[in-house]
Amino acid sequence: MARNDPQLKLRLTEELKDKIVEAAKANGRSVNSEIAYRLEESLLFEEMQQEAFAPLSDDYIKRELDWQPVDGDQPITRSEHLAITGVMLDQHFQQFGAEMITQIKKLLEKK
Repeated sequence: MARNDPQLKLRLTEELKDKIVEAAKANGRSVNSEIAYRLEESLLFEEMQQEAFAPLSDDYIKRELDWQPVDGDQPITRSEHLAITGVMLDQHFQQFGAEMITQIKKLLEKK
């Protein structure tokens, strides 16, 4: 990181700071680089999760099941969503799991 990169003040507990310092030493990074690396990784992982599970949204489930609303139909309930999602997770797990593993491997190769 260059000296002209934006700076951010951050308050941490002493315990968390110590963990970050230890991790930075173990990974051969500066404390700043360790914090930036971990933030980037957590945001990327969150992005990957959202992409992987986007097909399990209510709209997707309704489309996949050819669900057509009828006058008076109520929105899908949370328990119905969870039941349908469970079935769909089984169907999509291998595909998305493999894609996530591939992405993680690519990330690790970059480091």
